[in-house]
Amino acid sequence: MVVVIRSELIKLWNAKQEKEGKLIKVSDVAEATDVDRRSITRLLKGDPPKQFQSKVIGPLCEYFDVPHGEPVPFLIVCYNGNDDE
Repeated sequence: MVVVIRSELIKLWNAKQEKEGKLIKVSDVAEATDVDRRSITRLLKGDPPKQFQSKVIGPLCEYFDVPHGEPVPFLIVCYNGNDDE
């Protein structure tokens, strides 16, 4: 089985910038969420996290107004059940 995890945080980022009418800097999000700038930058570039840590995912969901109990919209998990690939 091949599992692919990708980040689409940039979509939430752009929507929040549009809603607020201003640019959002990585340093602003890092300060507001207490999430390491490198982690945020990797997610913005589309790189998946190596581990799912609530100390990263939870604060980012809160910052980007993801409702509690909803799937994390910026982490997309796809899998292919075929072991041959």
